[in-house]
Amino acid sequence: MIQCGQCDGAGCDSCGEVGRHIVKSCPRKLIDGEMWSMIGDFSISNDGLWPVAGGTLDQTQSFLNARAIWQTEVSRLNQ
Repeated sequence: MIQCGQCDGAGCDSCGEVGRHIVKSCPRKLIDGEMWSMIGDFSISNDGLWPVAGGTLDQTQSFLNARAIWQTEVSRLNQ
């Protein structure tokens, strides 16, 4: 089971008021190739290797936003 992302475990219509979703198949099947590529980019950017040559100012804002969300989720899972 995973915590509902819409209600943060409080219970809502999306999760049937239980605060969690049951994962019935491999979650890797839900991630497409483009997302796997982006996850790889997130990983190497932690080492200072950005997908676009240069530093953070040369990256797209959407990539930086997605990377921030990714880092938040990874930190939350590692607690």
